[in-house]
Amino acid sequence: LLSGLWPLWDAKGFQKPDCFRGSLHARPPIMDPIEPFSWYAFAVDFQTAIVGLVGFIGVILTLIVNARIEAKASKRETKKRASAVVNIVEAELRLLLGAMLLGSDIEPDSEHSLIQFPRLKRRFSDSVMNELGVLDPELCRQIVVALSTVDNAMAKMRFVAEHETAEYIAIPSKNCETVSTMYATHSKVLSETLEAIEGYRRANA
Repeated sequence: LLSGLWPLWDAKGFQKPDCFRGSLHARPPIMDPIEPFSWYAFAVDFQTAIVGLVGFIGVILTLIVNARIEAKASKRETKKRASAVVNIVEAELRLLLGAMLLGSDIEPDSEHSLIQFPRLKRRFSDSVMNELGVLDPELCRQIVVALSTVDNAMAKMRFVAEHETAEYIAIPSKNCETVSTMYATHSKVLSETLEAIEGYRRANA
């Protein structure tokens, strides 16, 4: 009823908006319908960003995989080096231990003024001294102590030796007991080191 009475112009001469013509209630504006979400449309609109993101993720995954492969390869190489070092040192210590045990059983001989003792000579271990760092720190310490013990024994024997050859060192008969006791004492250090090597080998088998 009031729609016919509603003036198109107000008292001040301003025209009423179209939405108020013929009605007291405003008409809502007409909006375009909302299209449903489409992954295809999304991919088309953001294809450059998607390609860049996929490439970046690919590079990161490649770096991670390569780092793991290199770490495993390095670990295998270190284990091989450690095994080689242990084998060389063990062979050396067993030879030295045999010589010490042989020397510890020598007794004074009144018929001879000189007694020949097996010479303690390191043949292989010097070549791997720089590689001992690949071993367990405690085992490395024990090996160094054992080899130093051998060097120390030879240095002491030279003070009382009359002469020496490539294989033997001649000691006056009066010093025979002292040298035999020294060999027996030092052989215990080598035996303990060899036991530690066996334990290391079992733990890293």
